Amino acid sequence: CISLQVYFFLSHPLKVDYQDVFERPFIDASSSFYANEGSNLIRDLEVRLLSDVVSFCKVPAYLKHIDRRLNEETERVLYYLDPSSRKPLISVVESQLIEAHVETIISKGFDQLVDGDRREDLKRLNTLLSRVNALDQLKAAWSKYIKVKFVIIF
Repeated sequence: CISLQVYFFLSHPLKVDYQDVFERPFIDASSSFYANEGSNLIRDLEVRLLSDVVSFCKVPAYLKHIDRRLNEETERVLYYLDPSSRKPLISVVESQLIEAHVETIISKGFDQLVDGDRREDLKRLNTLLSRVNALDQLKAAWSKYIKVKFVIIF
């Protein structure tokens, strides 16, 4: 498999730079795409059609979606792009699908994940939030959850 960087070098005699010609526009387009996708999916989380159960069901699906997108982009770099594109592309996915929506993800799903003993989903949430240095928000959610449950018990 020939990388795009080699293709650009061979097909453009004036030494076209892969980053300038392809990577930057591709990363910018990917950022716009994932910003739009994240906003649309989060908007679905925020719409409460019947009850909190509806948004709870969507949070694990959103987390799995993020995992799938990260895997897809990793494979895209492996098979089609220059390896130098990996870091900026993964960073775009993390920024647009995780970092931009940390508050909503936690507020719409954390308590229900804990109440439902959804350990795999909690593990996925922890892993994804750690990618964007958002574990402090997760710790705060745990603290709030414990305080609320403690008050209910006593």
